[in-house]
Amino acid sequence: MDKMNVFGDQQNLVGWYSAPAARLKSDVAVVMLTPGMLSHVGPMRLHVQLARGLERMGMASFRFDLSGIGESLPSGASGCSLERAATEIRQALD
Repeated sequence: MDKMNVFGDQQNLVGWYSAPAARLKSDVAVVMLTPGMLSHVGPMRLHVQLARGLERMGMASFRFDLSGIGESLPSGASGCSLERAATEIRQALD
């Protein structure tokens, strides 16, 4: 079951949490981030297919778009894009 989440310090990031309807088999979740300029679905919907497979195995996953990509809004933050991405990944993990 997928659930859209808006998160981040500026509430500008969008991600999709996938988990089985039944009890999770693990307290570990797989996090998938935007591969370049593609959205959370990944190349040829790879992230969606992976999330569905993990769900069938009883595991949770979270796939999300970095700011300014896909459904996530630009952050308006200045500075290095690598630092901004690292901050956004930390926010997703939190």
